[in-house]
Amino acid sequence: MSVSDIESVFGATRTLWATVTVACGWHMKVMSSMSQTEDVLEELAGLPTLAHPTVSPDGNKIAMYYDITGRNELHVLDIESGERKQWSDGEVPRNARWFVKWGADGDWVYFHFDKDGNEQNDVYRISPRGEVETVIEMDGQVVLNDVSEDGQTLIVGSTRDGQMNLYRHHLESSQTEKITSYNRATANAILSPECDRLAYSTNERDNFNNRDVYVAAADGSNPRNLDIGEIGAESTPVDWGPDNQQLLITDNTAEFDRIGVYDLKTHELKWLGDDQREESAVAFTPDGNRVIGIRVREAVSVPVVYDIESNEATEFDLPEGVARFGYGGSPTVDEGRAVLTHTSPTTRPDLLIYDYSIHDSEVLVEAVHGTFDSSDFVDAEYLRFNSNGIPEAQQTAIKHDPYKSLDIGALLYDSGERPSPLIVNPHGGPSARDTKSFDLYTQVLLSQGFSVLQINYRGSTGRGREFVRELHDDWGGAEQGDIMTGLEHVKETYDWIDDDRIAVFGGSYGGYSAYWQLVQYPDQYDAGVAWIGVTDLEDIFKNTMPHYRTELMEKYLGTPRENPDIYEQRSPVTHIENIDTPMLLVHGVNDRRVPVSQARIFRDALKQAGYEQGSDEDFEYQELGEEGHGSSDQDQKLRMFRLLTDFLNRRLSMWPPPASNSCCKYDFFIQLTAWISVGRFTVIPKLIHERDQSFLPASWHCSPRGFSRSSCRIGSMSRPEWGRSSRSPAGGCRGISRPDRHQINRLQLEDLTLFEDLLLTESEITPVFRPPPRHCGVVGVRVLRLQDERRHEFDEVRLRAFELWVVQFIKLNYLRILQLSLTVAVVTLAAELETIQHILAEREHRRVIGVRVGVNNTRV
Repeated sequence: MSVSDIESVFGATRTLWATVTVACGWHMKVMSSMSQTEDVLEELAGLPTLAHPTVSPDGNKIAMYYDITGRNELHVLDIESGERKQWSDGEVPRNARWFVKWGADGDWVYFHFDKDGNEQNDVYRISPRGEVETVIEMDGQVVLNDVSEDGQTLIVGSTRDGQMNLYRHHLESSQTEKITSYNRATANAILSPECDRLAYSTNERDNFNNRDVYVAAADGSNPRNLDIGEIGAESTPVDWGPDNQQLLITDNTAEFDRIGVYDLKTHELKWLGDDQREESAVAFTPDGNRVIGIRVREAVSVPVVYDIESNEATEFDLPEGVARFGYGGSPTVDEGRAVLTHTSPTTRPDLLIYDYSIHDSEVLVEAVHGTFDSSDFVDAEYLRFNSNGIPEAQQTAIKHDPYKSLDIGALLYDSGERPSPLIVNPHGGPSARDTKSFDLYTQVLLSQGFSVLQINYRGSTGRGREFVRELHDDWGGAEQGDIMTGLEHVKETYDWIDDDRIAVFGGSYGGYSAYWQLVQYPDQYDAGVAWIGVTDLEDIFKNTMPHYRTELMEKYLGTPRENPDIYEQRSPVTHIENIDTPMLLVHGVNDRRVPVSQARIFRDALKQAGYEQGSDEDFEYQELGEEGHGSSDQDQKLRMFRLLTDFLNRRLSMWPPPASNSCCKYDFFIQLTAWISVGRFTVIPKLIHERDQSFLPASWHCSPRGFSRSSCRIGSMSRPEWGRSSRSPAGGCRGISRPDRHQINRLQLEDLTLFEDLLLTESEITPVFRPPPRHCGVVGVRVLRLQDERRHEFDEVRLRAFELWVVQFIKLNYLRILQLSLTVAVVTLAAELETIQHILAEREHRRVIGVRVGVNNTRV
């Protein structure tokens, strides 16, 4: 062999080592990006959050929860000086779910304390010196309703005896007495300024949707229904006027929530506003002549102040977004000023003091953005679409007839990824809505390249009483159709959405929606995350807290005895066989609203149906210790961020992957190999579909062709049954490795069949290297003889597909890239040496084409 022959043969090998160098570069870049991804999650979770700002009785101070130190603590701000002091040092809950209230003298702040987020609260108080005292300890959940202005009495609600009823606690004697005994939950209790009367809301009517306002003596005696509004409407007391005779209420008799002032002397009721939009009462001003409220307009909330006599309203002059007042007491500081928070999708909540006499505001506590700027966050686009509750997608669990056609609102956040994966994120409640406010979970998803769609389906608030009640007796019905119709609308409207990378993620009732979307429309999603979600309606009816049983389950669905079909058919676990998408189930072990039994029931049903649990199997399952129904604690938020983004990055093949991913992130890997043409021999890459169960999970199978959307799906199947599931033969592919299929689609290779003709059949595949870890796939090199005259027909397709596969392999196997690259180099060298005899025999074909590696545009 001549020197030129040797140089020709080994020229490709030298180029191959350049490939190894490129791989090393990718490895370093991936590790750097991986670190950056983790940093982003930590920084987002660590952004300080202010919660429950509450003005002191003298109007000089504001108590609030604030986690500027990394843990939730009680802070008190002096309004005039701006000085902020931390009163607690680990004595208050880590989770800032529950509000705080001032004592009458302003020396104590009362707070709720539970065990690791289980919401079985007791009441404590803390002084400026950090002294903490237990005030009320009772079984069940305790909710502090009001503190008397004379400093002698607390009014609390408690489930100690079953249903939520009211109790009066005497601070001096530490005695607690029960003062109401209703069958329905009693709430919203407020003491009059002279501490002689008590207003609250409950329901004694046969109409389950009803809620009335009652006024009784301070000890609960002589209760009187004020008969505000019509039967079937909901009325709630909000605040007492300073004259001890007026009562501020919110009522929805006129369809929309409206603000009213009831005079207890004359029994006259004056309604404020024009009943054309949702408005809810907040507080009287100190002089009693005006009322502060909140006006809802699509996805924003605007504070408004009404003059009671003239019925004239003026909106606060604030940027578009969402304003909120603290729940624990009156927000007014003095005559003319009030304290509130204001936020938008791109601005975190600032604490403001607003002068509504001159309509000017001042920032008391500016939101901390850390290393971020408002421009780093993504704004929301508000959109509307029409829905009759029946999307074009096939209904798999239950077939519904068309419902009433309604106008549905939604928020769409564009991550900028092109094409962009999409996370459908239905809200909880269900009596709630998504708004143009800063949402940390949404921004976390956007930071990972996922666009987010939030839909205010029928049943959401902000659209009137009848819109809310569209959801009654129909969980898993039209509201789920609205969600899917919204998804179809944005897919049709925005061509940048990646139809093949769509997931659903929700918590609480949003978790129920996530479960239901996956059993009702399984072909429409590529992954799903259900967090603290409902799966079995009868089980939650039995095991949730008493007031949730009546005011949520029974109010919306009746009882299991009354409506057994609804409780069975609208439970996602009933339709477990429809699951056709990788799932992540997450639940807090201390959740008492939606007990952890809900997730365990679904998990056990999945296993019984033959689904496999594991990081690369059909579903993943995670219980969160020391956590209940979600958490605001920074460490616990970060834990959830990691679980969520890790799962979605792996299952939707996003880039870069999070730090917790292992080398075996996908079901099978794309092989890295050298492309060498020597004479009539070509070494080309091939995705090997290995039937050996020791290499591929039993629950994930694809046909040898592997590119057809209908060629594979999740499901246990015998080895001869390629492309068909014995569990659900209806079709649909969820097992195929995302990067190769979607990137090939993206490259628009028009003749995949022609390309596949170049590949050997599966029976001819001979793996030459098998990585030891289970499920890590096979790397193989195969030699294919081609006719010279046909080679030019396939050059473009082969080159582009090879470039794609190399890049995707590097991205998916970053932890093993060096080992695999070196292995491929050795294998390819052996193949080259075998071709020497052909080079010598056919000198006219003596040429070597080296390894060519293409790097596509990949977001890092």
